[in-house]
Amino acid sequence: MFPNPSYDGNVILNVYTGNLSDETATVALFDLSGRELTIKQYPIMPGTITSVRLNLSDIVNIAGGIYIIKISSGNLQVFKKLVIE
Repeated sequence: MFPNPSYDGNVILNVYTGNLSDETATVALFDLSGRELTIKQYPIMPGTITSVRLNLSDIVNIAGGIYIIKISSGNLQVFKKLVIE
């Protein structure tokens, strides 16, 4: 995930799909209190590295701080910390 910290709310995630058979990944953004701010689905290509571009600046009232990004596909879930300045 880069850039991290993000200064404008634009973030690129590189998702390695390995041997997943699903063709979509769900990306959710949470604040530190656990409140879900947004959730979107993105197409992925199984067995590759897929780049997903997030434009978080379109979320109303997203302030500088620490957020959690959850990436899920099938039964796989990955959590990453994102800093927005």
